[in-house]
Amino acid sequence: MAIKIDIQKTVIPVQIGELEYTVDVSDEAVKRVREGYRHIKEEVEAMQMGVGYEEDFNRTKEVLAQSFNLILGEDAFEGLYNQTPSITLLAKYLIIIVENLNNEFEKVGLTQTQADKAKKYLKKK
Repeated sequence: MAIKIDIQKTVIPVQIGELEYTVDVSDEAVKRVREGYRHIKEEVEAMQMGVGYEEDFNRTKEVLAQSFNLILGEDAFEGLYNQTPSITLLAKYLIIIVENLNNEFEKVGLTQTQADKAKKYLKKK
C-alpha cells in the first residue's frame, strides 16, 4: 500500500479591492518577514515617543509601506495607497491581513508551538 501526500503550496493569495497578491510562506520568506518585523516594531515604538502631526503622519505612512511591502512584496504599498489613499484604512487592511495570515498558519499547523515541537523532535534524533 502506498502513502499518498498531497502537496501544499507555500503561497497564500490575498485580494484587496482590485489588487491581487500572493504571500510567500516558505521558510526563507517567513524568516525574512520576522527579521523585517523587528525593524518595523522599533519604528512603531519610536513613533510612540510623540512628535508633531506631520512627522507622525509621514512615519506612519512609512511604517505601513514597509509592512505591506514586506508581506505582499515590493511596491505593494504604492498600489494600495493609489487605490485607497488613507493611512487609517490601510492600517485596518494590514490588521485584517495579519489576522487572516495567522488563521491560515493555524489551519496548516504552522503555529509557534508546532515549530517548537518539531525542533525538540529533531534535536532528539
